[in-house]
Amino acid sequence: MTTLDQAKDEVLTAFFTAWSLQAIPPVVYFDGLPDPARPLPGHPWAQVVIRHVSGRRVTFQPSHFEHTGIVTIAVYGIDRDDGQTRAEVARDAFEGQCTPGGVWFRDVKVVEVGADDAWYHWNVLAEFRWEES
Repeated sequence: MTTLDQAKDEVLTAFFTAWSLQAIPPVVYFDGLPDPARPLPGHPWAQVVIRHVSGRRVTFQPSHFEHTGIVTIAVYGIDRDDGQTRAEVARDAFEGQCTPGGVWFRDVKVVEVGADDAWYHWNVLAEFRWEES
């Protein structure tokens, strides 16, 4: 059985497993926590946002549900190439993956946003799904 909190933990574990393998993993901020000051220019960073968006019963059993959510990783690289490389790391954390707890990812997108102050901004979006019974 996977709960909302367990699904969130599985999504974060998938992301951090890939993210921590970078030579210099950037600072990561989480949605819902106090908004810290942005890092100094020249220091890449990312923000993680997880939203649970739907749930529906998938069998005649009254307690068997399928849930979906969206994870967004906002990546801020020191330039376009750095941001793209880091966005690809975030994409690879989700694309074609299924966690040990049964959370699987689909429809992964990398969106180039562009220059944002001293950084180059990319978004990685992934829909995720899990079942609860």
